[in-house]
Amino acid sequence: MSSRSFRDVRSLAEFVYRESEGNPFYAQEYLRWLIESGAAEIDPRRRISGLKSEILLESALPSGVRALIRARFGGLNEDARELLEVAAVIGRSFDLGLLCRAAGCREIEAFMTMKPLVSSGLIVETQQEKKYHFSHDKLRQALYEDIDDPVRRIMHLRVASALEEGECEPAELAHHYMRAVEWQPALDNLVRAARKAEGSHAWETALKDYGRALEIVEKLPGSEEKKFDLLAARDGLLEHLDRREERAAAVQEMLELANDRGDLERIAEVHIRRIGILMVTDPEEAAESGRAAVDIFREMDNIAGEARAHRELGYARWVSRDYAGALEANLQALWIHRNLGYRRAEAGDASNIAQVYRGTGDYDNALRWAEEAVRIDHELGSRLAEGFKMNTVANIHRERGDLEAALSLHLKSLSMCTYLGIKNLTATQHLNCGRLYLSLAATERALHHFRSAARFGGEVGYTRDEGYALMGTGVCLERGEDPSRAEEAYRRSVGLMEKAYEDSGSQEDLPEERKRCRFLGPCFTTRSTDGPRHSAPMRTPPRHTAG
Repeated sequence: MSSRSFRDVRSLAEFVYRESEGNPFYAQEYLRWLIESGAAEIDPRRRISGLKSEILLESALPSGVRALIRARFGGLNEDARELLEVAAVIGRSFDLGLLCRAAGCREIEAFMTMKPLVSSGLIVETQQEKKYHFSHDKLRQALYEDIDDPVRRIMHLRVASALEEGECEPAELAHHYMRAVEWQPALDNLVRAARKAEGSHAWETALKDYGRALEIVEKLPGSEEKKFDLLAARDGLLEHLDRREERAAAVQEMLELANDRGDLERIAEVHIRRIGILMVTDPEEAAESGRAAVDIFREMDNIAGEARAHRELGYARWVSRDYAGALEANLQALWIHRNLGYRRAEAGDASNIAQVYRGTGDYDNALRWAEEAVRIDHELGSRLAEGFKMNTVANIHRERGDLEAALSLHLKSLSMCTYLGIKNLTATQHLNCGRLYLSLAATERALHHFRSAARFGGEVGYTRDEGYALMGTGVCLERGEDPSRAEEAYRRSVGLMEKAYEDSGSQEDLPEERKRCRFLGPCFTTRSTDGPRHSAPMRTPPRHTAG
């Protein structure tokens, strides 16, 4: 049915299959609907030649499909219709117990009503006890859309109340409270869902939940403080995912809210967050935000806040290679934390000072401060922090040329991260181990770690780290005389880099990353056994926080 010039046939096929679920009548009706609505463009030979792709995001019911479904439901008695409407509000799949609690009936009554519906093929009984689902989602959608809005909201509220009686997912509760137009419980459950997603490293899901929560909070009176907290939580995720442009917008909104309320502590908090956004593009402006935060915390006599501002200011100066300024700021933070007795924060300061000395090439002082940071965390029993700071010690050894010592520490840190189940740090440690094994000419071991780094990076959404890991994979495969698979790894690496820099808003850095893979092109024809001698850089080390 498509012209040869039509390039979106796969997208069209996926849409028709998704909506029809393979039912040939539904598939035909959806194609007819796309053509009659003008969403699919037809050439003079009556072939599909174009498509308005935004229509594929919709989930509509063509009139032919709706008429057929209404005919199937036409013979239902009132009890069956009411029960099915509650089921449609619950979702495609539903539990008999939940259905009865929401509908206010006994299980035996619901079971007897369900039997003929199962026999007719409208409802399917699963292998799980008391679990059912609609045989086609369009059946559920048609039922749902035919319920009057006020009745539908009441039914969603009844389902939410029934879910509250047992254990349920906060995201599911949030869905029903939103449909019931009950904004406060919807907001509370969206925040719970976002935090749960964060704990599972499902950061994209958490971002979506926070985004929906920000839409809802506008509907509640006196919500400025809650909105600031939501923006702050979302900004933390955006920083984690290195999305600078989105961060800048969120932080600017936070600054406007804080200024409107005249809240000095929150204004200082925003200034600290601005440092992380500005330190790459405008180091002087970042330093100015750091000084503003210091001044505000001093005015408020908030000593712990002042220490945090010094630390962030030190980080900005470290990034801009102002090592003298970075050392001064981090020593100020260390002095305050030491006087306050904040040992964990002191360990973070010591590690930051080690990074400053490392930047100047003073490896003796760098090693002394880095080992002090590890020692404090070991005394505090903080295995995660200890393993993290061990990386600094390892990197110092690597830069001094002691690759075996560096590898030993990275392997130890990898073991800790694996034991603790922290996938994002596990990905980073595999990447570090792969780089070192590659430098030591242990190609097979390097390949194992690069592949593991790519897998974990993909699982947690670290697109850039996944790209670097694939770059290392390509180098290993090339050295192993497997040029075709090496080329594929490099191609995938470039694609991931493009996505990472697009997400972060730092595309000005991308051409260099493209070159790092594309200059390898000649090796695919010359089969050079020497290969490139580059290694994947680590992402910019995060500053150590007092928490």
